[in-house]
Amino acid sequence: MIIAQSFSFLLLALVVGFAVGLFVARRGWYDKFVINRPLRRVLNLGPGDVRLIIVHHPVGTNRFLPNVALEDVVAQKNVLEVLSELEFEVPKIFHPENLSELDQKMNLISIGGPIRNEFTRRILSNALGDLVQFVPSAQVPDQVEIRLGKGQVYQSASYTDPVRNGVKSRNRDTALLLRMPNPFNAANAVVVIAGIRGLGTWGASDCLRKSAKALARELDKKVARPKAGFLAIIEVEYENFDIRYTTVKEVAGIEKSAVCDLSSVGFLYIIQIAPDLDPKRLKLGFAGKYDQCLWEQRTLVSTAKVLRIWPCRQSWEMAAIAALTCGLVHRSTQDEVFECDEIDALLARGDAFFDMLPALEKLLDQPPPQR
Repeated sequence: MIIAQSFSFLLLALVVGFAVGLFVARRGWYDKFVINRPLRRVLNLGPGDVRLIIVHHPVGTNRFLPNVALEDVVAQKNVLEVLSELEFEVPKIFHPENLSELDQKMNLISIGGPIRNEFTRRILSNALGDLVQFVPSAQVPDQVEIRLGKGQVYQSASYTDPVRNGVKSRNRDTALLLRMPNPFNAANAVVVIAGIRGLGTWGASDCLRKSAKALARELDKKVARPKAGFLAIIEVEYENFDIRYTTVKEVAGIEKSAVCDLSSVGFLYIIQIAPDLDPKRLKLGFAGKYDQCLWEQRTLVSTAKVLRIWPCRQSWEMAAIAALTCGLVHRSTQDEVFECDEIDALLARGDAFFDMLPALEKLLDQPPPQR
């Protein structure tokens, strides 16, 4: 009798334990594949690891840790929470110039707008052309606005909102949230979280973390192939140390054919923008073809002159410009324009830099002009 009761109790315990285990397992499955489905649909990251790209600002001589904008830090926190929910490993964090060629082929999440984040600038201008741009306002050049193609323009209310200090402060901004195939490796994705100002960057990351379900619904309604890529314009309002609300103002699809392959080979160039008026003012950049180097500048300044070009992979652009321009004065926050007193030394430094890299002339459509 006692043995029978003990056996019944053991059997009951096994049944209860199995039921509890099954519930926990199913709950984990439910969280992973049902609750987090909108996040997965919005991000649609590839099989590779994740790299987080954040600008590290210059620091004083008595500091060792990088100096990062507060809004970027909060945005980073939101992104890390999202990745944790999707069961990604904690990503490595990079300054834009420190990305290796291998890193650029991973899933990339870039935090911050193109004025300060060089990687964001490169993705928007080189991979997407004029599809989406952060440009100076035609009415107030000191203010930045987001322009979609040649049509819609979105501005930041933060420029006109009254400045209020303290815990009752309320401000608004506008931001871009973009996901597209990685132009260095289409199997993975690039995500850009960029406000016109830092407040918008924080708000766009908050929208991703808290409102992925609403964003996924907008994608289903307005984008024919959301997995291919999309961009969303988000309006943000901040109050009392928190993002009070975010509103999706616009959603549009990005077709795979609209994304340029940045693994291609082209030229790194150095151009004198106005040799007669300001010979020390130089622009460095990448172009797919030699003729494009000069044509792009002569649409702005007819006397522009190419000083030197080198065969170059698109993925080398940022590292090459950083190496060549070390110590030069950056003349523009939106273009790679510098002031150089010793141009011959700069050209020699460029020759030495590219002599260390693999020869690429045979991969180009045409041989480069003689140096």
